[in-house]
Amino acid sequence: MEGVQGRTRQSASTQLGERVRQLRVAAGQTQTDLAGNRFSKEYISQIERGKTRPTQDTIDWLAARLKTDAGYLEHGVETVQLARAEAMLSQAEALAASKRHDEAAEAFTSAQSVVAATGLSELEFRRVTGEAWSRLESGDVRRGVAMLVEAESLPAFASLVDIERAEHLYRIGVARAKLGSTHVAMGLLTEAHKLAEQSLAPDMLRVEILRWRAFCLQRLKDVDLAKADIELAIELGEHMNDPRALGDALFQASLIAEREGRYVLARRHAERARDKFIEADEPLQLAKILNNLGGVHFQLKNFDAALTHFKDAYKGFLDAGQDDLSAVAQVSVAQVHLAQGNPGEAVRHAEAAVARFSDNPEWLPEMGDSYYYLGQARLALHELGAADEALAAAADALTQAEERSGLARVVLAQGDVATARGDTEGAAQLYRKSAEMLQDIQF
Repeated sequence: MEGVQGRTRQSASTQLGERVRQLRVAAGQTQTDLAGNRFSKEYISQIERGKTRPTQDTIDWLAARLKTDAGYLEHGVETVQLARAEAMLSQAEALAASKRHDEAAEAFTSAQSVVAATGLSELEFRRVTGEAWSRLESGDVRRGVAMLVEAESLPAFASLVDIERAEHLYRIGVARAKLGSTHVAMGLLTEAHKLAEQSLAPDMLRVEILRWRAFCLQRLKDVDLAKADIELAIELGEHMNDPRALGDALFQASLIAEREGRYVLARRHAERARDKFIEADEPLQLAKILNNLGGVHFQLKNFDAALTHFKDAYKGFLDAGQDDLSAVAQVSVAQVHLAQGNPGEAVRHAEAAVARFSDNPEWLPEMGDSYYYLGQARLALHELGAADEALAAAADALTQAEERSGLARVVLAQGDVATARGDTEGAAQLYRKSAEMLQDIQF
């Protein structure tokens, strides 16, 4: 890789040197004339042949001697044109930093022609990867991945230093994780972590890499390694004294503890994360952790506390304009009402959740859950036809999402509906099918 980077830097120096030579000849100057009293003829010769890269002060001085723009001399583009492209990219990056990802993506797109006019691959790389990340964050994951892969074909990609390469691999790793390619994501995030460690990357990048790697390890059921990663992420977050970074790490720690069935520890981590998100003024992350806290309280049978947290999360998601996430919270509200013996309220909230989900296939598992709880609530009300319809819709959504464990649960519920009808033979078949599905998953 160093050889590729070296050749790229040499090419840039050669192009600069060629522009110096062309302008000098056009001005009727010799190398001695251009050098004046400041440099030797030999030094000018080295610059023109691309053997040395002049400092910015020297570039400015040469531009004045050659009566040209320093930006043109250095990059082949005038300073005004370069400044406009830089300003547009900076504005888009500021929008992304403020979590206004849809606006950021549009700003990066708007900068395309201006950036292209500079002819600078490094600016185009910055634009493409910036837009890709904004699209990932706004939910357009597949397009974001495609753009990140596209960026790797740009000449600037070959000259990335280790820190920049670590960030690029991290972004693709996150995208692959979101798309469910967990093993691929693990490989990318592990390589990103290695580069980040070698290059002494900022702690924030290391925290994010570790947090997402812990997420992948959790999916792969390697809880011990996931815990090791997230403990290091928490340590780094505390060292940084960054409430958002620490909150994110604690959030993942809560999910890991919940997966282990350690609900009291999960609650403790989640409450600390909640406090950090309040401190960081992160309303969307706050709504997410409140939803998580609701789930932990539900597992602890603290149904009133669970209901309060789910309702607060629902309101937070609505305020943030996150309809799909608000639907997830409303499904949880339905689940609590069902557990408390209020199937009528469960039906109301489950139906509202189903209506709120978008047609984005990313939400098929959650939509399947909504229909499942709707079916269970209808069954509790002995509305067997409506229960059948809801459970059939749940099965369809979960089949499309390839969620076999959720599908097995739906088939089990369909057996309960058959039992309520007195169809013992049909119920037995459905119960066997559910058991076989679960056995297939285990093995």
